[in-house]
Amino acid sequence: MRLWLLIILSCLCASVNAQSDVFQKSNIRVRGLAKSMRWKSDMVRMVDDTLVYGENRGIHWYGLDEDNKIVSDTFITDYNHDTVRYTYNYDCEGHLLTMKPDKEPVQIQYTYDGDNLMHMSSVDKQGDVIVDVSYTYFRDSTVRKQRYKHLSITTSTSTFFYDDKHEHITVIHGSDSNGNVLSSTLLEYDMFDNPSKQTVYNDKGEIEYEYTYEYVYDAHHNFLKRTEYRNGKPFSITKREIVYR
Repeated sequence: MRLWLLIILSCLCASVNAQSDVFQKSNIRVRGLAKSMRWKSDMVRMVDDTLVYGENRGIHWYGLDEDNKIVSDTFITDYNHDTVRYTYNYDCEGHLLTMKPDKEPVQIQYTYDGDNLMHMSSVDKQGDVIVDVSYTYFRDSTVRKQRYKHLSITTSTSTFFYDDKHEHITVIHGSDSNGNVLSSTLLEYDMFDNPSKQTVYNDKGEIEYEYTYEYVYDAHHNFLKRTEYRNGKPFSITKREIVYR
């Protein structure tokens, strides 16, 4: 049961862990928060190998069709030394509708308004929603708010604030009854729309965590290597093997 929660949380944390650089920003126009499940470039397959120092290692094998949509994803993690295969379902416009792991009694469902993703939900085999993430947008289709709801915990809302070039985004993670911010995150990006720095502040405005990212890019501006540092110390490393058409 723990795996399906990790799946939905990994989707939510795409803006944090910089994994979503390979996706086009068509459904959620926030840097690092794309969910369209399409690659930037014409790829046949990609291997994504991430090691979190002292904790875990996970490897994804992605396969793509001629429209650059993911058609296969095999994931192996050191957490339980198990292999999970995902099935993807799309509508005629190419929007991802469902993502289903083969060994779990849940699937992730996506609903849209045009190209804007409105809901990302984890649904069990009885059709009950376990986790729901919903989005509201500004007129230019950039995300205004992200609302997270879980059956067993209090609903939380994150609000996004942008600079003129969207190179710096501040995310407010809720506030108390007096309007005081509980925590916030400042996201900064490089020229290829990948996070270069992420600073997490507590309710006193003090820095709690600071993540920085270093990349090695290929000619298609997809990274082949990413090193993540937390508070100045190496935290994780991701290496990729990409085959283009």
